[in-house]
Amino acid sequence: MPRTLSLLVLLTGCGSGLVNTNIGDDDGKADAGVPNVYLPVSALDFGEVAKGATASEGLTLQNTGTGTLTVESLAFDDASFFASAGAGLQVAAGSSTTLSVKFLPVDFLAHNGTLVITTDDPDSPELTVTLRGAVVVDQDGDGFSGEDAGGDDCDDDDASIHPEADDAWYDGVDANCDGADDYDQDGDGFQTLAYNPVPGAGGGDCQDTNPAMYPGAEDAWYDGVDSNCDAVDDFDQDGDGFESAAHGRGDDCDDSDPLINPDNLEKLNGFDDDCDGEVDGKVNAWDADYTWRGTAGSDQAGTAVTMGDLDGDGIDDIVIGAAGYQSSRGLIGVIEGRALPATGSDITAGRNDFFGDTAGDQLGAALSFHQAIGFDGDPAAAIGAPGYGGWQGMVYVIAGEDVLLGGDTTDAFITVSGGSGNYFVGRSLVSGLDLNADGLEDLFGTYQTSSSTSSGTPLLWLLYGDAAGSYSLSTVDARYSTDGAGRTMVASQPPIGDIDGDGVTDAIFCDHLSDYGNSNNGVVWALWGSVTPYGNTSPTDIESTATVVSSGGNYDRHGYVCGVSPDLDGDGDDELWVYEPGQESLWAVAGGLHLRDGNIDPADYALVTYEWSATGSLPGGIQAVGDFDGDGRSEVGVSVAPGSDVGSVRIYASGTRGPGYDAGRGALAEVAGEADSTAGHYNARFGSVLSPRPGDVNGDGAPDFLVADPGWGDSSSGSASKGEVYLTLGVP
Repeated sequence: MPRTLSLLVLLTGCGSGLVNTNIGDDDGKADAGVPNVYLPVSALDFGEVAKGATASEGLTLQNTGTGTLTVESLAFDDASFFASAGAGLQVAAGSSTTLSVKFLPVDFLAHNGTLVITTDDPDSPELTVTLRGAVVVDQDGDGFSGEDAGGDDCDDDDASIHPEADDAWYDGVDANCDGADDYDQDGDGFQTLAYNPVPGAGGGDCQDTNPAMYPGAEDAWYDGVDSNCDAVDDFDQDGDGFESAAHGRGDDCDDSDPLINPDNLEKLNGFDDDCDGEVDGKVNAWDADYTWRGTAGSDQAGTAVTMGDLDGDGIDDIVIGAAGYQSSRGLIGVIEGRALPATGSDITAGRNDFFGDTAGDQLGAALSFHQAIGFDGDPAAAIGAPGYGGWQGMVYVIAGEDVLLGGDTTDAFITVSGGSGNYFVGRSLVSGLDLNADGLEDLFGTYQTSSSTSSGTPLLWLLYGDAAGSYSLSTVDARYSTDGAGRTMVASQPPIGDIDGDGVTDAIFCDHLSDYGNSNNGVVWALWGSVTPYGNTSPTDIESTATVVSSGGNYDRHGYVCGVSPDLDGDGDDELWVYEPGQESLWAVAGGLHLRDGNIDPADYALVTYEWSATGSLPGGIQAVGDFDGDGRSEVGVSVAPGSDVGSVRIYASGTRGPGYDAGRGALAEVAGEADSTAGHYNARFGSVLSPRPGDVNGDGAPDFLVADPGWGDSSSGSASKGEVYLTLGVP
C-alpha cells in the first residue's frame, strides 16, 4: 500500500574558508556590504532508503559577499523532503552553514522533488536544488518484494519467508505465503485434532491428509473409515458395544438395534435379543418390562388379569385381581396405561384399588373386560367374587371410568348373585362375547350346584348385554347344565369366538370329565351365536341347545383345555384349540361350518397338531396373545401347568396342515418361571393366568403380553403366594 514521505532539514552554522564562487552573482564580485549566496551542488540523491527509516544529506550554503546573508524561506514541493528550520537564518559575510536535508519515506514510491531556497541576495534571491529518493521494496533481501510494496512476500522482515520457500505443516508459519491454514493440511476447513480438538471451533480433523474426512462428513458404516471423525466404532452402528456379526467383526446379530446383542436379556418380542440364534426361545419371566406384586403373603396377586380401554382414551388399562387379600376378602388393583407404576411396585400403586366386602369374598377371582355393555353401551369391567355369601358368589359390572377413577363395588350397575343350591358365581367370566350380535357384549360364566370346592356339576349362565340392575341366577337370560363333575372350569375359562364363520360370536364350553358316551371321554360344546336370543331361566341340558363339536374316547378327557384364536389360515373364521391327554395331542382345529356338523375328529381338520405328552406338565389355559411375529395373525399362548417345573407360557404361531410337532419344538417362544432362592425367583404357578384378551397399554400399536403367577412368593420370608404380575411391552 503506498505511503507518504517526510523530510527534515537541519541547518548548522559553519566558520569561514568558503570557496569564493557566487553562482548567484554574474561577475563573481560582491559589492561592499552586500551578501552573495553560493551553493556548490545543485542536486541531492538519497539512494534507496527503507520505509520508515531516515536518510540525511548535507547541503552547504555559503555567503561570499561582504554583508550578512539572510535565508528568507525554504520551500519543498514534496512533503517527503523537509527541513525543521531555515527561514530567518543568517550567515555572516565570508561564512557558510550546512543544511541537513532528510528523506523520510513512509510509502514504497520513488520520490523526485525540489528545494527552493530564498535569501536576501539581491542578485540571486532564489536557488533551486533537485531532490531524488528511492525506497527499499525487498527489505529482507530474499528477492521478493513485500506485500506493502506491491509484491507477494508476506513477511518482508524474514528472508526465510517468501513465495518459493519450503513450508512445513503444523509449525504455525506460513513460509510460502500461500495463505493456507498451517493446521489444515488437506484444506477441508477443519484443523487437525492434535492442534484443535473442538469441531465447533473449526477443529477435530482426525485425518488431516484426507479432505474427505472431517467432522460432519458423510460416514458410511462398515467401510473401516471414520469419515466424520466421531471416533465411533465403524462396525458398531447401534452403539451397544458389540460389532456386527454380518460384517465378520463381532457377534452382534442385529447391529441396527442396541437392544439386541449377546449381553441383552431375551424377551418375548419376536426378536433374537441375546443373539443365541433363537428368536425369543426361552425367556425369563422376571425379565419382563414391568412386574407388580401383591401387598403381603397370601394375596395371590394375579388370580385374574385383564386389559382394556376403561376410559375411552385409546390406551388400554390393566385390572388385576388378588383374591387372597386379607383372608380372601379380595383386592382389585387398577393400573392406567398412560401412567404405569414403577416395576416392582405393589398392585395398589396404580390409579385405583378397592376391596371385597368381607373376608372370604375372593373379589378378583375372575375378571372380564367389556367394550360395550349395559343400556349406555359404555366400556366396563366385570369382577367376580365367588366366595361372596358363603360361596354363593357375586359378579359386579362397573363402568370403566369408575373402575379407573376411584370407584368400587358399590358403583356396580349390574350385579349377578348366586343363591341356595347355586354356588361359585363369579369363578369364571369371559370377555368380548356378543352372542346375539346386537353390539353389546354379554356376560357368560359358570357356577355349580354344590358348595364343595372339589365337587359339583358345572353349569353355565348367560345374561345379555342390554342389562341393568341386580340379577340372581333365576332371573338371568339362560342357564345350561352339563353331565361333568368337579371343578372343570378352574383350569380353563369358557372361550369365545366365531368358530363357524357366520359372523356371530359363539360360546364354547369344554368339559373333560363329561361322560358323553364313555367314561370321562370329555366333550367340547358350542353354543352358536344367534340373533334370536336364548331364553331359559331354569337349567337346561346343554346337549339340547348346544352342538357337540368334538369328543374323545374312553378316559381320553377330551377338552382338558380348549381355547379360540383369531383366524390363522386366512379364511375369515376363528380357530378352535383343543387338548386331549388321552391322545397326547394339542390340535389347532380349522374353524368353519363343518364344526356345526358335530362330533368331528379334530385330527381331520387340524391346521397343526402338537404332540404333548400327558406325563409332563400339562396345558393349563389357551388365549390369543396378539401378533408378535408381524405376520398379521395373532399368536396363541398356552400356559404349561406346574408339574416338575414352576410353570411357563408357550407362544405358538399359525401353522399349516401337516405332520405333528413336538409341543416344545413347535413353540415360537416360551416364557418360563423359576424357583431359585439364590437368584430371588420364587415362581410357583407362573403362567397359570393369562390376560383373556390382547392389549396395548402404551399406545404404540404393538400387543403387550400380560401374564401372572398368583403363587409367587418366598415362604422363608413370609411372602408365600404374594403373587406377581408380568407385563412385557410389544415391539412395533
